[in-house]
Amino acid sequence: MRLSLPRLVLPMLALAAASAAAPQPETIVTLPITASRGSRRLFVTPSGREARRVLHVVLAVPGGGERGVTLQFMPAPPSLAWRKLILTSGEGPGEPKVALVPERPAPQLREPSPESELGLLRTLRLMANADLPSAEAIASANPSLELARLEQPPVSFGDYRVTNRFAVRDGTTGSLALCASVENTSSSRLLFDQAGWVLRVGDRVYPVGTLDFPGELEPGAAAAMLLVIARGPDGRTTRLMPGNPFRLSGVVLARANPRPVVRMPLGDGAVP
Repeated sequence: MRLSLPRLVLPMLALAAASAAAPQPETIVTLPITASRGSRRLFVTPSGREARRVLHVVLAVPGGGERGVTLQFMPAPPSLAWRKLILTSGEGPGEPKVALVPERPAPQLREPSPESELGLLRTLRLMANADLPSAEAIASANPSLELARLEQPPVSFGDYRVTNRFAVRDGTTGSLALCASVENTSSSRLLFDQAGWVLRVGDRVYPVGTLDFPGELEPGAAAAMLLVIARGPDGRTTRLMPGNPFRLSGVVLARANPRPVVRMPLGDGAVP
């Protein structure tokens, strides 16, 4: 696999690389780097599955200044790996803006807890079993809930496809709940890692800890994915608004043959 980083913000002046860890001599693996001074593009080619490296890039700033950028490369599952990265100044089109509540929200009635997450998950399951107008009616009956329809196109990850339906924010705890549909588009039975689901929005990544999903899909089958995120990786409340462009992805642990279909006799020795 070759990882390309095109269109750096500024031309490169210099770069230096160092190992991200201190491996034993017999296990050292490198990432050959192809770059040239003054270019806005560089290439990194992993030489092994466990290749790791920290890359320090010095960029030229108009007027004679310099700016340093640090990039860390590490192994990741295929569904979560990045093959191309574009750095921008922040002024152009890049990642969509993330909608957040004000930095100092109104005092919350309670802190997020496992009980509040399960309660929100049950409410989300009730909404998922109804149509969208009925789900909106359920949310309107509780002034602390805010529901937003998500009309983004489905996102394909090769073996499966994810379609976001709607998101709900609980104003009393700041928790966010998401209802999505996961469809198996392969010819194999897919077994998912229940601890491998992550929710991305803009440049933020939230591991999913509370979810309701079967974890196994037959070819052509689809199932509802219900999840609740109360806090981010830093332990603070997410402050996410429900109308953000969420991107949900997971890890496929294994692929297996579809379960056989058992045919039952219809009587008189006849079978379909």
